[in-house]
Amino acid sequence: MAANGKEHHTMGTIFSRVKLSGKQVFALLALMLLSAVTAMLLPTALASMIDVGVAQENRSAILIIAAVMAVLALLGCLFNIAATVLSARISTKFAADLRREVFHRVQDLSAAEVEKFGTASLVTRSTSDVTNVQMFLSLLLRLGVTAPLMAVAGLVLSSLTGGELSSVLNLAIPALLLGAGAIVIFVSRYSVALRQKIDRLNKRFLETLEGVRVIRAFNQQEKEMARFDEANGDLAALTIRSGRVSALLMPVIQVIFGVTTAAVMGMGAWYVSTGEMDVGALVANSQYISMILAAIMMLALVILLFPMSYACARRIAEVLNAESSIQSGNHSASERPERASVVFDHVTFAYPGADEPVLKDISFESRAGEVTAIIGRTGCGKSSVLKLVPRLYDAMFGHIYVDGMDVKKYKLEDLRSLIGYVPQKGLLFSGTIESNIKYADPAMPDEDMFRA
Repeated sequence: MAANGKEHHTMGTIFSRVKLSGKQVFALLALMLLSAVTAMLLPTALASMIDVGVAQENRSAILIIAAVMAVLALLGCLFNIAATVLSARISTKFAADLRREVFHRVQDLSAAEVEKFGTASLVTRSTSDVTNVQMFLSLLLRLGVTAPLMAVAGLVLSSLTGGELSSVLNLAIPALLLGAGAIVIFVSRYSVALRQKIDRLNKRFLETLEGVRVIRAFNQQEKEMARFDEANGDLAALTIRSGRVSALLMPVIQVIFGVTTAAVMGMGAWYVSTGEMDVGALVANSQYISMILAAIMMLALVILLFPMSYACARRIAEVLNAESSIQSGNHSASERPERASVVFDHVTFAYPGADEPVLKDISFESRAGEVTAIIGRTGCGKSSVLKLVPRLYDAMFGHIYVDGMDVKKYKLEDLRSLIGYVPQKGLLFSGTIESNIKYADPAMPDEDMFRA
């Protein structure tokens, strides 16, 4: 029950944020239904051609039925093409909307939550994980409806046309389901671990890129390459193990498919020789059984991709469900009683997961017209003091006042509009120098830009 609840929570989170178009989904279902109907009519037409046309040497009947089969095949092809295009459009829009939701959610998270997930993991969740969900949704929309429909219709038609011949399926279908199910269960064990290995590899790569100057300054290239090779090797080894198990799916299906076809044709030949079955019925029944097995194979493919896609969806839902530890207040900047003042009142602060506070019982005042310099050794908390003013983090104890009002009472947008913050580490966004200088105020006059 707990697992089911968790799964519902994950899918509920995603589909509550991103809605599928009901009209498009309904149109897709209609196209897939028409495609399945045309596919099911072909074996019946083929049986009629053999029994009516070939057996009775009726050439006109052969031509008419052949024309009907050609039209059915053409219609089925057109329905499939339209369904493929529509499913791609639905899944692509879904992925774009989901990626936008993840990006917007990350923008609202505090620095503590971003550090908790990690930059590399957030990049993976908003790109690779969303793409995996998109691929699964596209496959599910195309095969998740058609395959069960074809399997059920094939079973019914096979029972009506094949008689005792359809009893072969009593052994083939359970064997196929057991074999595919066992493989899917083993593959699902690797899904979450694979995503974690990818996160670890991305983290190693990102750290190397960001710290390339430090790495070269201390001649640690060999050490960093060894760390990357370790993460890369772990991912490769786990991927190979997962691939070996999933690679068994097609051989298992093909073996069962081949044995079933041989059994059907062997039993069918016996029934035809004894006069219990027409040749047309044998051919049609063999086609129906092939369609049933093909439908089960498609379902197995969808189920095989589900564990990885669900693991990705769960990771995306974790971001969407994350709540920022820094909540906006209700007061605007116009309500502040003073101007240009910052006061720390017995402030204590520790970074998430730290054993000791980086700031302990800090108190000071900075008033208009004054310059306040904070001096100390590396790592003593100078930058941490500045991060608390615009609420990039929140203090554990004590109060911080900007212009006479507690920072927690401000609306975040209003508070940060009062502060000019220059971080210790410079960062340039892609674009021009002008766009970077005007980043906080795109409408800034050129005179102010040149002065800056």
